[in-house]
Amino acid sequence: MSRRTGTVVAAVALWLAIVASTSTVAWIVIDRAGRGAYLTDGARPELTQAGPGTTTTDVTEGTVSATSSVPLSTSPPTSSAGGHPSTSRPARTTPSHSAPAPRSTVSSPAATRPRATPHPSPTPRPTPKPSASSPVRPQAVDDSVSVTGGSVGVSCRGTTLTLRFATPRNGWSYELSRSAAEIEVQFRRTGGEQESEVHARCSGGAPVFETDSSDGGSERAPGTATPDE
Repeated sequence: MSRRTGTVVAAVALWLAIVASTSTVAWIVIDRAGRGAYLTDGARPELTQAGPGTTTTDVTEGTVSATSSVPLSTSPPTSSAGGHPSTSRPARTTPSHSAPAPRSTVSSPAATRPRATPHPSPTPRPTPKPSASSPVRPQAVDDSVSVTGGSVGVSCRGTTLTLRFATPRNGWSYELSRSAAEIEVQFRRTGGEQESEVHARCSGGAPVFETDSSDGGSERAPGTATPDE
């Protein structure tokens, strides 16, 4: 029993030693990597201007940088009046920016053509239709008749009877009597007993006469139609 316990304790101790050593190595690696990154990020080399053809090294916190100087002028030195060589710096050239050429605008023929103004088409006027409420007046029909004592003329417009004239002969006189549907004219001879009568009425829109004379003579004129007034 004691052997088993000792074996377990030894195994646990060995496992703990392995874990501790592994953790230590990992922390050392992480620490060195962090320092290297800090040195790399923080090192800023300083440039030292030297004569032509020389190389300078600058060591800042473990970082070595090499820079080569650039000559200010590539032309050989010229001697001045005093005999000392002078170094001339090249003139700075300023880039010139030329203005862009203006674009020529060409108007299309379709844009310059005037638009044609449409002419309105004439509106046809409606033909007036006769009103259905206004009745059409019948045409007037004229007629006359002559008897011994004179002549009578009447006009019929539908059922409306109108006296146009009553003309007695010489030595005769007449009397007129009328109603809504008939006109009666009575001729009498002056100083005598001779007389004649005319009765007129409308039938079918035309005058109709009835005569009565003591001598039995009568003359009827043909009926004529007159234009509507």
